[in-house]
Amino acid sequence: MRSLLSTCLVVAVIAALASGACGDDEPKKKQVERGAGEASAGFYGVDPSVFRCDAILPPSAVGSAIGGEVVTMDSMFTPPKGTPAPCDFRQINVPPPVVQDGAPAPALPMWSIRFDCRESYMSSTEKEMKRLIAEEGALEVTVGKWGVEHRDAALVFVDDNAPCTVRIVGPGSAERQAIGRLVADVLTPKTAPMTPRPM
Repeated sequence: MRSLLSTCLVVAVIAALASGACGDDEPKKKQVERGAGEASAGFYGVDPSVFRCDAILPPSAVGSAIGGEVVTMDSMFTPPKGTPAPCDFRQINVPPPVVQDGAPAPALPMWSIRFDCRESYMSSTEKEMKRLIAEEGALEVTVGKWGVEHRDAALVFVDDNAPCTVRIVGPGSAERQAIGRLVADVLTPKTAPMTPRPM
């Protein structure tokens, strides 16, 4: 009787351990799916906390857009809640600049791409865009649904497919717009960095 009881106890322990191990696999599987750059089945949006810039902005594509070579940078900017960390890039292999004696060498060109796909923000986007275009030096451009070059320092545009506003900060109007069109071409409701929403 003791032998039978011991055997049953061992079987029960093994079954419990096996069940626990299987239970641990499920969250890992979900994490991989969420971090793969596309929304889970039946949802729109990639959780901003697991959004990866290279899912829609691989450095090779950004380099092609600006006509050079770039590497990713760790962002020092803390994003607002519900938005992802910015996608920051620095150009490399740039010919050394000509500087006068004693003058500091200019920093290498850098671009920062910030996404805001919050529902609360999108409701005020039209008002914000009208405010930007009314400012001196602003220029409306054809990027996404509606784009504005702001003070020759930033491009802000509303995507024509995903419910997102994108801000690109960095040198060169042509470079900013090239990056903007790259984003607009690949950003979709499935790849947008936003709190997942049911389809």
